[in-house]
Amino acid sequence: MKRFIHLTDLHFSHKDKTQNEIYFETRQTILDVLIKIKKLKPEPDFILISGDLTNTGDIKSYQALQDILNQIKHPYLYCFRKS
Repeated sequence: MKRFIHLTDLHFSHKDKTQNEIYFETRQTILDVLIKIKKLKPEPDFILISGDLTNTGDIKSYQALQDILNQIKHPYLYCFRKS
């Protein structure tokens, strides 16, 4: 049986789109959650992320979110709809 964590509606924006303080707080919150997931025993097989991944759907926000997800080196799958 596969074990996974489901995160939804992160509403992330890159730092040019939001006030810096909000960007850094949101970024840090996402990182904190991902680090806690990584420490789970047994560790989940992957992380599923769905819903509104970003606030505005712009490429820079998706790229910034992907950069955060790549930092934890854990398999993830995201699914989103065209906004």
